[in-house]
Amino acid sequence: MAPAADYAVLGDPVAHSLSPRLHTWAYTALGLDRSYVAIRVPAGEVGAALDHLQRLGYRGVNVTVPHKAEAFAWCQSHDEWATRVGVVNTIDLRTRHGA
Repeated sequence: MAPAADYAVLGDPVAHSLSPRLHTWAYTALGLDRSYVAIRVPAGEVGAALDHLQRLGYRGVNVTVPHKAEAFAWCQSHDEWATRVGVVNTIDLRTRHGA
């Protein structure tokens, strides 16, 4: 089960990611009531993980290698660069838009 948060970075491995610390620091510095966590997602389970996070009310995620193409397939729309390369780095879970 995913921890309660607003945003996450998904990967495998992901425990080494500095993103949660960096985002938490920025949210605090800006006075924003937001949270950001790292979630390990095995290959082949990205779509199910994104569905689950969407149901939990997460707002968005960052996606690491090797999940960028699998995440691209889950999205319902993409920006121009994501479409050109066939991968996404970020996803707005509210709209299923990948960039």
